[in-house]
Amino acid sequence: MTELYIRERLPIVNDTSSKANLHREYTVENISGVERSRLYRAFYRFITYGNLFYFDDKRNEKKPKKIRTNYVEAIDQSSMFLELFPAWQVEELSCVNDFIHDQILERWNRLEDSLYTSIAAEPAPWGFDKPPWWSRYDDEVFLQMKTRHGEWQEYLAVLSISELRRIFAANEDNLEQILRKHIPNLTYEFLDQALDEEPTPSALLTPEFREHERAVAGGVMVDFQGDSLDKANQAWLWAHRFHPCDCYVYCRRDFPIGEGLRRFGYVFWDSTRLEKSGLMQKEFVEYPASSRE
Repeated sequence: MTELYIRERLPIVNDTSSKANLHREYTVENISGVERSRLYRAFYRFITYGNLFYFDDKRNEKKPKKIRTNYVEAIDQSSMFLELFPAWQVEELSCVNDFIHDQILERWNRLEDSLYTSIAAEPAPWGFDKPPWWSRYDDEVFLQMKTRHGEWQEYLAVLSISELRRIFAANEDNLEQILRKHIPNLTYEFLDQALDEEPTPSALLTPEFREHERAVAGGVMVDFQGDSLDKANQAWLWAHRFHPCDCYVYCRRDFPIGEGLRRFGYVFWDSTRLEKSGLMQKEFVEYPASSRE
């Protein structure tokens, strides 16, 4: 999964106008040890999150009663998991989540293209002349595809790593079977919703948060002190205009600039790579409050 991430995201960061980079192959060997560890950390946490909070009614019912689990809502998922980490490490997880969504969307679009090509080539088997409950076009999987597109992405993104690999490798027929298997579970909240939950009040009553508030009120600026696994990278500090930003004090939707930056995994890369990309020389754009609504 990390190799796939690097192949698709690293070219966006690197200077592709250079002939040396244009046809370059990107692997884990092309990045620093710190960059590699950041990515591994994010993917391990993404997988752990799915293992903890993925909820399957049918699988749960097969367990002995004493070890059956309850569904955990997004706000509780956030307080139990996301609030354990500094904000920039939550952003690492968010970058991986966006990437997995993009991969699922790519397969989804392929399946839709195959569906409509099949209908155009031979409409009879789809049963358009039959009552809706007998028509293949109106059966459950295709109704879900037409009406709950975003929810599919959110749900599939937190399946086990083995199931995600099956989805990424599946052809159109196999992908349809995988989707049918997971239809009953689409109503539950997962990481996508948890990332949009505000931190719970208990997270804002800690000594760390009070220290954060004092630093912000005092206009303290954070210096970038080099790349290491236990500190935020330069791009995260730049995106926050070098103000204190370690505490997880706001949800994803309150940080609109992050949506664009996550497209290339800005929190994973070292300062030397970021400097070469030109990002650190870009003028920071302040989003108006109305854009956050």
